[in-house]
Parts: sequence; C-alpha cells; structure tokens
Amino acid sequence: MRFSLPAIISMTAASSYNLVDAIFIGRLGAEALAAMSVTFPLVLSFTAIASGTAVGVTSLIARSMGAGDNETADRTASISLTLCFLIGAVIAAACLPNLDGLLRILGANEAVLPLARSYMSVIVIFYTFSGLALVLASIIRADGNPIFSSSISIGSALLNIALDPLFIFGFGAVPGMGIQGAAIATVISQTAGTAFLASHILRRKTGYNFQPGYFVPRLKIIFNIYRVGITSIVRSGAQLVVLGVINNTAASFGVVPLAIIGVLVRSGRFIQMPLLGLNQGILPVIGYNYGAGSKNRVSEIVFKSAISGSLWSLVFWLIIMIFPD
Repeated sequence: MRFSLPAIISMTAASSYNLVDAIFIGRLGAEALAAMSVTFPLVLSFTAIASGTAVGVTSLIARSMGAGDNETADRTASISLTLCFLIGAVIAAACLPNLDGLLRILGANEAVLPLARSYMSVIVIFYTFSGLALVLASIIRADGNPIFSSSISIGSALLNIALDPLFIFGFGAVPGMGIQGAAIATVISQTAGTAFLASHILRRKTGYNFQPGYFVPRLKIIFNIYRVGITSIVRSGAQLVVLGVINNTAASFGVVPLAIIGVLVRSGRFIQMPLLGLNQGILPVIGYNYGAGSKNRVSEIVFKSAISGSLWSLVFWLIIMIFPD
C-alpha cells in the first residue's frame, strides 16, 4: 500500500485533466464539447506513450536495484529523460503538419475541426512536459519516494482546476480563450509539476547518480524499457482505432451525440485510472523482488493485486448496473 495508494491517487489526479477540461468546456456549447471528444483519442494515445515508457523505466530500474546493478538503474533513469525529449520532437514533427487530417479521421466535421485544432495544437507542441511529468514521477517512485511524486501530481491537478476557468472564460487582464484556454491551463499545470519533480532530482534528493554520459541512449536499455512498456502503448493504439470508429459513428448523428460520447468515455477512463495506479504502484516492488530472486514474493504481490483490481471493477460494474441513470 505504501507504493500503490500514492500511485492510485496520482493516476486518478492525472486523469482529472481531461475530465475537468470537459466540465468547463461544456459551458461553451455542444460543439466545443464535441471537439474535446475528437481530441481525446489522441490525448489518450500520447499519454499511453509516456505511461508505457514510465512503466518500462520503473520496471527496469527496480529490477536493476534488486540485482544490485545501480549503474544500470542510473543509466535507465537518465536515458528515460532523453527519450521524453526525443518522443516529444517526433510527435510534434509527425502530428502538427497532419493535425487536421488526424482530427477528421477521429470524427471532426467542419464545425468542430477549428475548435479541436486550437486545443490539440497546444497539447502537441508542449507534449514533452506531459511526458516528463509522468516519467520523472515514476523514477522518483522507483527510488522509494512515492508520496512526493503523488503529491506533485495532485498539486498539478488542483492547479489545472484553478486555471481552467481563468483561461477559458477570462478574468481581469486575462482574455477568455475558450477551448484553447483549457489546453493552455493543462500545459501550464503539467509544466509546473515537471519543474517541481525536476528540482527534486537536481537538488540530489534521490539516490540516482546522473552523469552526462548516462543520458546517451543505449539500444539495450531502450529495448529492455519497451519490452515491458510496449504492451501499454499497443493497447492504447487499439483504443485509438476503436474510439475513432465510435466518434465517427456518433458524429453521423450530429454534434450532440459526439459530445455525449466524449463525456462517457472520459468518465469511464476516470474509473479505470485507480487500476492503472495500482499497476504503477506494484511495479517497483515486483521489479525489486524479481531482481533479487524472490519469486514467491512476486507471485504473492501479483495475486493480491489481481484480487484488488477485480473487486474495484466489480463494485463499479454493480453501481452502473444498479444505478444506470
């Protein structure tokens, strides 16, 4: 619970960005909310890339520490930060020139497209900070400090809640920027979280030994990171396709059904986040015990986590079935 509970809170807080954005943007009308529905599959995919990287990094660091290989742990933590910048650059270069086409594929029509573009362009340009926030939190958690990383995630989420109405509707000298204001609020909140996490590392509050040469990518380490993390990324790729089909089907009935679908998907994702947090929390413990050769302990953790996740899913399934309205 020392690792899992903070991670559950952290992932739930992280998922609140899109849900809070949707709550405020809903006041702008159905078209603005529909635009959020169109952007959500892309946002989800980008988050999955960072999350998959973080999962792989956490696992490799924990296994290396458990085996007493601190140099590999240090190199993995360093290379993970390099990967964030590389992935951010690739996403920006691939998506920005093709953004309109991607949004159309995901269900945007001529009324929704400009709004979706204004939101998504900001998210794409500053994606690196979103990725860094997830990866930095993970390597700090793997170092044995889950409470600090979770506290920063919660603080960032609260900052987003405060900034959303300010940038969406405007106040005083700050002009209302509509749906793009929500993206700006999200980016500022994630950047603030990244800054606090980075300062924790720069002030040598972790046990990592960062050296300039350790930031140079090594294929073996990258392979071992994504050998674990790729499943999360591929699963999200499948979700991108599914949500694209759902959005296009809903859009064929009009803007309002598309907006409703977005709300339902975001709500479902919010319920799923504690399960992802549970996964994030047990990774360092499993990895450390696996590296140390404690296979029985690994089996025990997996079994108890599976029971906990199943019970959580069962409870919410029952709530939805009993109280569908």
